[in-house]
Amino acid sequence: MVSMQSAGASAPFTGSSATPTPKATSADLKIGFLESVDSLNPFQGLNDPSYLLYGLVYDYLFSFDEDGNYVPNLALSASCDAVCMNWTYQIRQGVTWHDGTPFTVDDVVFSINYNSQSIFHLWAFEPYMNRIVQCSGKYPKQGCGAFSNSPWNVTVYFDRPFVPGKSVFVPIIEKAQWQGISPQQAQYSYPNPNPIGTGPFVADAAIYTEYQNQPAQALHLFKNPNYHPVGTHTGPSPIDNIYLQQFQDEQTMAIALLRGDIDLAKMTSAGIGTVQGQANVGTQEGLLSTQYWNEIGIEQSDPGNKQTSLNPARWDVSVRRAMAMATNKDYVVSTIYQGKGVRGDSLMSPITPQWWYDPTSDPGANLTFDIAKANAVLDAAGYGSYWT
Repeated sequence: MVSMQSAGASAPFTGSSATPTPKATSADLKIGFLESVDSLNPFQGLNDPSYLLYGLVYDYLFSFDEDGNYVPNLALSASCDAVCMNWTYQIRQGVTWHDGTPFTVDDVVFSINYNSQSIFHLWAFEPYMNRIVQCSGKYPKQGCGAFSNSPWNVTVYFDRPFVPGKSVFVPIIEKAQWQGISPQQAQYSYPNPNPIGTGPFVADAAIYTEYQNQPAQALHLFKNPNYHPVGTHTGPSPIDNIYLQQFQDEQTMAIALLRGDIDLAKMTSAGIGTVQGQANVGTQEGLLSTQYWNEIGIEQSDPGNKQTSLNPARWDVSVRRAMAMATNKDYVVSTIYQGKGVRGDSLMSPITPQWWYDPTSDPGANLTFDIAKANAVLDAAGYGSYWT
């Protein structure tokens, strides 16, 4: 990320890819991206700006501090049974949705079940949901999915000990808004023109128009004055307004940053070199968490039974190992990221060192690029007639 360091107020958006906005104050933050916000629906978006927007509008049970540690958000605490299969969360009271209605424990139960009981339709958070016990018949009910067993507690039932259960990484949505929308609609057609969350920022009333008019218009979020304290935070944000602005090319975005039209920009390795060292410009280079999107995808459903079964190859260690061996990650780092990346070897990114290890140092799990060995692994696992 690149930031413009200025003692005065920032100027309005200008340039070929933006229209002027009202004059900013020192409490406004304008962020530039090359990607668009590709959906206002938290179950459809793919791009980084979309997930930034979701994180500002919606809350999760837990947030993360700057060191990647869990801090309370809509949940005050999490505890598990003796083997950590079933997790119970104490839910925060006194929270209000952006539309003014009270947040309740039913919203948490609904949000988790909406995702975990529909993983063949809602795929965005499926990696965190697929170990939650499926319910037969009507739910919620005790023993499966999410269930409220006391006024401000929710228990989630997993099919095995599950460390990520401590956070249940899924945005909490308002039951009243979403209960009439099927999971199929949520995944494929519902535009969510009026995002309603409990998060630190509220979507502008015109955000759907702003979204449709990208890049000519920036998406506007304003401070939630009633935001509840989260972790080390003390309540409402000191920032009054956030503007998310798409640019059609990096040169235009760099010029906007240097002129003070935007305060912060997400740039490529090549782009950062055009502004680095300029007056009043600060740069921050670091690993992004690519443990979800920048990956090779595998068909989720079993090709022989798409509606009821997951593809068994997704869980086959031999398939995973062969794919890792067949991917030249050093080439990706040196060419695509121009040497500014770090090779990863699994969905656990080096950005989370407490979970990641380097398998190239383990003779029993060496995943160094080797096409011949990758083919040998597949052949030994019985895939020789299918894949090569």
